Amino acid sequence: MSRFNHPSALLKPKKLPRAQPPAAAEPSKAVLPRPGLQPRGTPVPSLPPNDGPLSSIGFAAALAYVFVRFALLNDTITAVFGFKPYLAYITAPIALLGFLFTGGLGRAVRFKPGIFFCGFLAWLLLAAPFSVWRGGSTQTLFTAFEADFSMFFMIVGLTTTWYRFRMMLFAIAGGGVCDFLFCLIYPASVDGRFVLRFGTLSNPNDLATHFLFILPVCAWAFQASPRFSLPKLILPPTIAGILIIVLRTGSRAALLSLIGLALFLFLRGSIQFKIVAVVSAIALAAIAVFLLPADLKYRYLSLFTSSAPAVSTAADLERAQEAQGSTAAREALLTNSISETLSHPLFGVGPGEFAVAEAAVAKDLGKRAAWQVTHNTYTQVSAEAGIPAFLFFVGALFGAIRLLYLVHKRTRSHRLNDPMEPAFWLLISGIALSINIFFSALAYAYYIPTFIALSMVAASIANAGREPQSRQIK
Repeated sequence: MSRFNHPSALLKPKKLPRAQPPAAAEPSKAVLPRPGLQPRGTPVPSLPPNDGPLSSIGFAAALAYVFVRFALLNDTITAVFGFKPYLAYITAPIALLGFLFTGGLGRAVRFKPGIFFCGFLAWLLLAAPFSVWRGGSTQTLFTAFEADFSMFFMIVGLTTTWYRFRMMLFAIAGGGVCDFLFCLIYPASVDGRFVLRFGTLSNPNDLATHFLFILPVCAWAFQASPRFSLPKLILPPTIAGILIIVLRTGSRAALLSLIGLALFLFLRGSIQFKIVAVVSAIALAAIAVFLLPADLKYRYLSLFTSSAPAVSTAADLERAQEAQGSTAAREALLTNSISETLSHPLFGVGPGEFAVAEAAVAKDLGKRAAWQVTHNTYTQVSAEAGIPAFLFFVGALFGAIRLLYLVHKRTRSHRLNDPMEPAFWLLISGIALSINIFFSALAYAYYIPTFIALSMVAASIANAGREPQSRQIK
């Protein structure tokens, strides 16, 4: 027994060594930490989670809402059974009430990405009155705040413990398993590109984006599941199937995202991840060469060359020419969106109104209007809501990526029970998302709010130093 713990030491308190610090007072619940991840060993004041009945009910509703959205249950039930279940309308109000009455607002602005994201939302509201069509912007923002932006507040406000964080990630992975099954049961094709037969993912680019965001979370769920469990059985074929579907969508943005992820894993990952990156790259190349039709091969080759491929049928040649025309159209949309940004630098042309503004310009020039979105989320934000909104958006997205990188750098471990081991997989999702949205218009979708919220939850748990082993998901 140490001499300082011996009972006789209690009689001589004056002889305690000077190096022993006095007991620190418990931080006030009203004190917010400075935004950003604190250095290892630095005491960080935190907002203790309210684990009362309202918080538990609110989190259960938020968990159900996230699963319903990622599993596409509303779309599937509507298409298969012919009626709208309105599952989101049942769970979302309960989750938002839990967010409001359990201190969730303070957690929403605890880190810089949350502050930037809230600034982005506020600027969208400021830009709406200056829209070229106010009614269209109002409807766009109403839908976005109701169904998509609200996920940020649900997740960041109610996911307050390690156990809840794991549950939220498993809900997203479970949604990915459902999506993969729906793709097997209800496949369809648009110009030779794989799509889901119904719903929001009937567009091949949107389907690829959806799966790219979910894929790293599924990989984490496989790693984190017990050895003999259902996820260990169903996730490997799900992950392999998702990769094949992503390639069959013919999304060139998805291909660039996969290349970026492979480079990241090879340069920044451990030896195991380097091996995974190399094996995955070889497998994807083999799939592309032997399993993809000629027109999809050309879509991918058009990223690196303008020469025409050798095609066997007139249909393949027509689709190859369509791919080449698509590249030219996207370049024109990118140029036009930058032009609209420079013409309306403060508030843009209005949220969701780029197609309307471009049609007016085309009419003045005597040209045919394209009536298309920007196909670039960054210029979508700048053209529709102005440069300040763009700065808020970029600050939130890349601030979240940096936050996860700091958490990963702090732990430098990939052990199963490491408290922040999911941060690495979320970082992969964020990198894939940041690349992919350069070719997709997703400023008002739920992927970015969800990613920012999860990054803040990861950093919050890392700062609080909560022990994960107390509750394991079996």
